Amino acid sequence: MKIANGMEFVNDEKAIGKWVYADTIDSIAEFNPYQIKKTINEDGFDEIYFLPDGKGYWIFEGWTKGYLAIHYGGDDPILTYRYTIKNIDDCEYMFIEVKDDENFILVIYGGKPATYYVFEREN
Repeated sequence: MKIANGMEFVNDEKAIGKWVYADTIDSIAEFNPYQIKKTINEDGFDEIYFLPDGKGYWIFEGWTKGYLAIHYGGDDPILTYRYTIKNIDDCEYMFIEVKDDENFILVIYGGKPATYYVFEREN
């Protein structure tokens, strides 16, 4: 089975469920769950549901192990963002690596390569 961007679906039981936006950071190493800044999520979503079988909804076109496919609408392409799940002090956090045209241009000129949206699993 393939998801919307053509990638083959691989299940990830750890991902299934509701994830609530917690923070935006420049690197996973800088994340401190005791100092969450709750900065604004520029893409406008405060929660993500990873549905069984890689199913999508709203702007989330689907997912497969390690990747989330997002379509912002219109003629925009389906973007594929990598995610990583980490357990920190008995809480699960998902780090979604966000790269866009602006990040790409910054990399060319020596800027930061990515931003990470941090989500915490809601039990």
